[in-house]
This record gives sequence, C-alpha cells and structure tokens, in this order.
Amino acid sequence: MVRLRQCLRQRASRPALGSITATRVPSEFIACCRGLYANAAFTVGNALDGTTAPIALQVGVFQGCPLSPHLFTAAIAPLLHTLKSLPETGVQISGVDRLGAAAYADDLKIFSSTVDGVKRQHSVVQDFLWRTGMEANPSKCSTLSVQRDSRGLHQPCELGLKLDGTPIPALSASDSYKYLGIGDGFDHVRRRVELAPALTELKHDATALLKSGLAPWQVVKEVKVYLYPRVEYALRHLRPFAQQLEGFDRHLVRGLRHLLRLPTNATSAFFYTPVSRGGLGFLPLTEFHGALQVAHGWQMLNSSDPAIRRIAIQHLYQISDARFKLDVVRWKDHEEELGELLLNSKLATSGAASPKRQNPEIGSLWFDILGRLHRFGLKFEMAPAVEETGTPAKRLQLRVPHHEAWLDHRTVLRHVKLHLKNKHWKRWAAMKDQGKGARIVGGAGSAFLTRPRGLWETDYRFAVAGRLNHLDTHSVLKRRRLCAYDKCRSPGCSRSETLAHVLNHCAGTMDVVRTRHDEALKLR
Repeated sequence: MVRLRQCLRQRASRPALGSITATRVPSEFIACCRGLYANAAFTVGNALDGTTAPIALQVGVFQGCPLSPHLFTAAIAPLLHTLKSLPETGVQISGVDRLGAAAYADDLKIFSSTVDGVKRQHSVVQDFLWRTGMEANPSKCSTLSVQRDSRGLHQPCELGLKLDGTPIPALSASDSYKYLGIGDGFDHVRRRVELAPALTELKHDATALLKSGLAPWQVVKEVKVYLYPRVEYALRHLRPFAQQLEGFDRHLVRGLRHLLRLPTNATSAFFYTPVSRGGLGFLPLTEFHGALQVAHGWQMLNSSDPAIRRIAIQHLYQISDARFKLDVVRWKDHEEELGELLLNSKLATSGAASPKRQNPEIGSLWFDILGRLHRFGLKFEMAPAVEETGTPAKRLQLRVPHHEAWLDHRTVLRHVKLHLKNKHWKRWAAMKDQGKGARIVGGAGSAFLTRPRGLWETDYRFAVAGRLNHLDTHSVLKRRRLCAYDKCRSPGCSRSETLAHVLNHCAGTMDVVRTRHDEALKLR
C-alpha cells in the first residue's frame, strides 16, 4: 500500500500537468487548467480583523474545486496503465483478468503473485514519483506478504522495499492496513468485531441527541443525516455479528419511545415505516447492512466495467463449484445463468448441479446476499428485451414489488431500503389494535413528521401517540390494565371512549374538536 503525500499540493504543479500531457489529453484541456490558476490568489479573514492581502496560490487547487478529482485522476492514470501492461505481475483473478494495482484518491495498492513481480511494480512506482515530482509518505505505507509454508500457514517475508531511502513497514499476518477506519488484512475474526468501537460511539452520540432538548423531529433528522452515514462505508465492507447491530437498534428504539413518551409496548414497526406511509422512516442497522450488501452485489454484477462483471461472475462460479458437482458442459458460456440460480437458491433444482455431501464453509459477500434475498423476498431475474430501444435481454436484474421498472445504479439501494420499510408497514398495519392508524395515514397527512410547521412538541407527541392508538383514553387505559372501565368520561355519554369516538362522535368534545379544526385551516 502506497500513500501519496500532500497530493492536493501536486495536482496543478508542472510535473503533474506534464504527467497529464503524457496521457494524450488534448492540449486545450492543459491550457485551460493552466489558465484557471494563472495568477490565482486567495484571502483569509475574520470578523474582527477583516481580510488579509491576496496570497498567491503557487501550488495545488482551491478547496472544493470541482477540477481537483479530474486532475488527480488524469495525473495518476499513466502509472496505472504502466502497471497494467507490466508483464508477469499481478494476480490472475479470472480467465482474462490479471490485476496488479488499485487506486482511490491518494492511496495506491499494488499486488502480485510473486516477490519479483512486487519489486518490479515498486520500481515503476518509484520512477513515476521521481518523474512527476509527487511524493509518497513511507511512514503511512506498508507491505503484507501472504506466502504460505508447507503446513499452509502464513509465512512472514521481508521484501525490503524502500521509498526515498526509508524502509516501508512490513505487516504480519495478524496485522492490517487501516483504510477509512477499516482494516485490510487476513485476520477475519478480528475484522468481524472491528465495528464494535464505532457502534459504541454511535450509541453515545445517539444518547446525546436524545437528551439534547431538541424537538423530536429534529432528533429524527439528526440521526438520519449524521449518525447512519457514519457506519455506511463500514457496513458495506465488513461482516459484523448480528448482535452488534441489534444492540444499537434496541438502544435507538428505547430512546425514541422515551423521546415520544410512548409506552414500552408501542410497536417498533412505526419507527421503521416510510414517512410516506405514516412512520418515521428509520431502518434497523441489521436490515440496512443487508440492503447495502444486496445493492453492492447488484452493482458489481451490472458494472459498466466488463472486468468487474467478469470477476464477480467468476467468484460465483467458484463458489458453485465448491458446493456442487457441476455439469461443466452444461454451464459452459452460461455462467450468468449459473450465478443467478445460485443466488436465488435454485441451483440444486437445475438438473445440472448436485449438492456435494461435504463442502467447505464459505463465508463471503455472495453467500450473505443469497440469504438476504431469501429473507427480503427478492430474487434476481432476466429483464426482457426492449424492441423500441434495442436493449437486449439481461440476466441478474432486480425489481421490487412497489416499483414496476427494473432497478438501476441510481435507484437500487433506495428501492431495496424502501421495500424493507414497506414490510415493516405491513407488520404495523396487521396489528389488531395499534395498526388501525397505519391503514388510514400517509401521504400529505404525514408531512408533519419531518416538517411540523408550527407544531408544539406536545402536539407532535399527541399525533404520534394517536397513530399508534396509545392516547390515554379509557379504552386504552383498560387495555393496559390501568383502568377498570372503558366508558366515555363525558357526562351523559355511555359509549366506549375510543379515539375515534372522542374525535368524531362524542357530543361533549365536538366544540373543542371543531375549534381546533378551524384554527388549523387558518394556518394554511
């Protein structure tokens, strides 16, 4: 792993632009880049002292400049092309794909199946850095050997690689390289518990929000916008234990019940129902993790990069071959169909694959997706050809019940999550007592859940409790065994005191209800 040092400062420099020129980028683009930052300057100021004199920008780009990622991608592309064309290096991933490098932002990873291959790749990287003027940070780089001895155990190997005369630290088999807080290594047991500290911190932050004194709708928004995204990357790449995620889900549900003054028997399905159908629109982390896995797998199987698609299909074939006796002739040139049947748990019924009596325990993203699809009630299908647009039939496509169109890269995660939230709505609506409100609320009548527009907190809590049939009417109190009778408390009324009776039928409350209704109309 190679980490570039202060790559932001290198992107508009002469060496970096020279590297871009080597990729045969049109000269007009180079001239435009030079012109944008010719005589560029910036100022720094505060409310007390005002601004400084203009400071010349000699290297780098402005903060947030949309040109920055394109410049860096164009500058690093020659290195990636050179590494790709280097013979007898890299690792054979599929029949035609031999990968040796991966890059993201200022991080570069090179890998090879031989020590000589890694050393030659490292020499290319050193030469590139010297020619472009870019620098690497040796203290943040590392090497990891995955050689095995005769017993199949990891054998440490010192490669002796250096950058600018500084040795690159070597990792052992139990160590890992941290990238965006996630370890990249071979200690899979440790990787599974790696999310525990982040979830503990997430619990503390959720508790702080719930105790902050913010209005309920503000807390709901803060949790969605600032807490859930913090673990999205980790959930996409880790396989944490379910009890870790369930612990946070229980913690959040308890806090929301307390915040909204709801009893402990208030259904959690309300919190996970879409806002458009009357709920708060959360999703349990356990299901959020599953939705991310399904969407990530679909995106790889339908990537615009043919190499990614081939590698994903090859991985599915290898898993199938490990667990089934495959008819090689039948599945030749039908790998996509094989992968689709495997993920839909129908490969054993195909007639060309019989389960092995003994097979290895395979823990991978694809086996997780297989289980998720079954639990979520989804399956991969073949999308028919469209004659009007000339689109051919495609396998491994996904569709959800509430959306007729086939999912694409832009909508797959959103609709899978919405599908799961709709399942919670069905669970809420099926409840005999609390589900009465679920069948009649939603749409414009639920806009106040996220945009209350002048509602007091007591009014907000009143509306939420009403949806769950948890207002303290005599009928509810009797159901909770806090009252011996359910008759209406209005003098002269002998009917059962339910919420519907109080709001629509009771003569003793009609004047109050009508006044509140008229006042609400004045706010429109």
